[in-house]
Amino acid sequence: MKKISACILLLVLMFSFAACGNGSSREEIINLKKQVEDLTAEVNLQAGKIKGLEDEKGVQADVISRLQEITNGQAEKIEEYERELGIFDDLPELEPLSEEFEDMLREDWENQRGSEFINGGYYGTHNGYAAIFRPGNATAVMTLIVGDTVFHYPYNFSIWVWKDGRFTNITDAYLYGLLNARDVKRIGYYHYQAMLKKAMERGLVESEEEFYEQYYGVNK
Repeated sequence: MKKISACILLLVLMFSFAACGNGSSREEIINLKKQVEDLTAEVNLQAGKIKGLEDEKGVQADVISRLQEITNGQAEKIEEYERELGIFDDLPELEPLSEEFEDMLREDWENQRGSEFINGGYYGTHNGYAAIFRPGNATAVMTLIVGDTVFHYPYNFSIWVWKDGRFTNITDAYLYGLLNARDVKRIGYYHYQAMLKKAMERGLVESEEEFYEQYYGVNK
């Protein structure tokens, strides 16, 4: 009996130890699984950060590329401006039209246009075409862009060029190749100077810087 009890007790102890051993293994497995889950989450987190950095790097690369394009474009403009720096160097001071020439222009204008000829300013002769500013009576100012030259003047004012008895407005003269971009720029220079002089004489501005800002809408 004692032997049987001892065997039973031994068996119980063995099963208890076995149970304890199996319990420890489950805990270790649970802990290992938890560690794996934690490591997986950390790996995913770091992978996300790496992807974010790669995306950011890609965005930065795009920005750098765009900035480079802008820089190159600005460099090209600077080169263009440098080439044009001398465009006004040889422009002569303009003398008023002679009475005979103005009478001829008046006759040709009235024959061609059928309205009164008004000489608002002579802007020089370019490619054989005499440029004339014709004023009107409007006050609202318009903007005219011919090529890349900007003109500002009231709505029913206009700039015309004359040659061989015929008048052509400056826009058509440029479109039809009678004037090139350089010619238009030089006419634009005379127009700007004429408008500046009138504005100063009338007390509308106190300096060229103020006029430039009003004329182009930007600071000089």
